[in-house]
Amino acid sequence: MSRPHIAQYKELLKSYTHYVENAPSTITASSSPIPTIVLIIDESTQRNYMGLYGYPLPTTPRLDILKENGNLVAFNNVIAPHSHTNLVLEKLLTFHNYENAQTPWYKQQNLMDILKLAGYTIHWLSNQEVVSIYGNAPEVISTRADITRFSTISDSYSAGKAYDEILLSLLQQVRQNEQILSPNTEAQSPQPSKNFYLFHLMGTHLGYDGRYPKSFETFNIDTLKQYNLHTLTPYPHTSSTILNPRQLQ
Repeated sequence: MSRPHIAQYKELLKSYTHYVENAPSTITASSSPIPTIVLIIDESTQRNYMGLYGYPLPTTPRLDILKENGNLVAFNNVIAPHSHTNLVLEKLLTFHNYENAQTPWYKQQNLMDILKLAGYTIHWLSNQEVVSIYGNAPEVISTRADITRFSTISDSYSAGKAYDEILLSLLQQVRQNEQILSPNTEAQSPQPSKNFYLFHLMGTHLGYDGRYPKSFETFNIDTLKQYNLHTLTPYPHTSSTILNPRQLQ
């Protein structure tokens, strides 16, 4: 059986590993006093449905509290470079951008190795597939992490069946293993360890009703009608076409 996505993964991995390990040392990263950095890639999340950005329903209560307390900055004038995962993460996690598009992403430096230069241990925790039929930029870049963990070893058709909270148990396992391997690291060293954690979520991919447990079911069809959110045109606009019960669900 032909599996071109696996061949693509192997070729990209070979090309990128060769580039990173042989690239001239033109980039340096100064030491950072921040002990822990966390990056959460929450795929397929639409800001138009987030209370944080003005959606009429309180869909982001915890983020709202963080913002009110001054612990969260909501960026308003940001535009994604693409609408698909692979093309976005080619640019999000490397120096690849619109201005230097003639140079492939796998011939440019990446966030993982830059943070290594700054003294961080890199952890990549993912609820997505190990190899993807949709493109393998994030999967290849994940190999540059010091510690990589996937919630399941699955293909693109079965990935993401587990809720994203499974990554919290992966994090706990990783931290427990680190304590077993080096229980007195910080006590013996004047420089405490520094860690970068990247959580790659499934986000709101697939059927929304499969992305959260029933105990989290807060809103229903009547809620959407009450807030005039039951038409075909997405918020903040409305249309004369009313969604049927199945569509509303």
